[in-house]
Amino acid sequence: MSDYQIKCVIFDTDNVIAQVGIGSKIYLVQTVVDWINSRTHTFFTLKANKRADVAARKHHTGRWYLTTLPDDTRLNNLDFLPKC
Repeated sequence: MSDYQIKCVIFDTDNVIAQVGIGSKIYLVQTVVDWINSRTHTFFTLKANKRADVAARKHHTGRWYLTTLPDDTRLNNLDFLPKC
C-alpha cells in the first residue's frame, strides 16, 4: 500500500470535486475512491505541515466523494487546494 499526497483539484460544473492531482497526474475521483475502498492506496493533503487523511464517503444520493478526516478544522481540506 502506498501513501500519496493530493495536491490539486478540478471541480465539475456543479462545483463538486471531479478530479484530483497526485504527483504529475490527474485522476478521476472514482478511481481514488476505488483505491481507498480496496485498500490499495491511502491519500492525504498537506497544508502548513499539517496532514489531513482523505476518506471516501457515499452521499445519500449514492454518489461517492472524497473528504478529509477531521484535523484542526471540520472543513474539507480538499476544497481549499489549488486548481490543477
